[in-house]
Amino acid sequence: RVKLGDGGVTASVQDMATYLLEVMHGQQGLVTQSDRARLLRNTRNRQPGYGLGWQISEFSGQTLYQHGGTNGGFVSLMGFSPADGQRDSIGFAQPLKRPATTARIHSMC
Repeated sequence: RVKLGDGGVTASVQDMATYLLEVMHGQQGLVTQSDRARLLRNTRNRQPGYGLGWQISEFSGQTLYQHGGTNGGFVSLMGFSPADGQRDSIGFAQPLKRPATTARIHSMC
């Protein structure tokens, strides 16, 4: 029996990185430019914002997009900051094993 993530998604760090690169650059055609615009558009019209699954915030004048999730004893987080003409874009994808005490606290809430 396989347990799925909260959104019904189970992914490896390689899966997460592939998706993140597509959202950032769209080089393989998996995420179109119009899809990307919809994913990253702030639907709240305030900060912190929220796109389609992406939290949107500002830090030191840079826009940051991130998405995280939890399932059982694991936490995952991925995010990126797009290029702005002065620097390249940067992204990260990180699955982490959650400490047992944290997992118990979350399951009790």
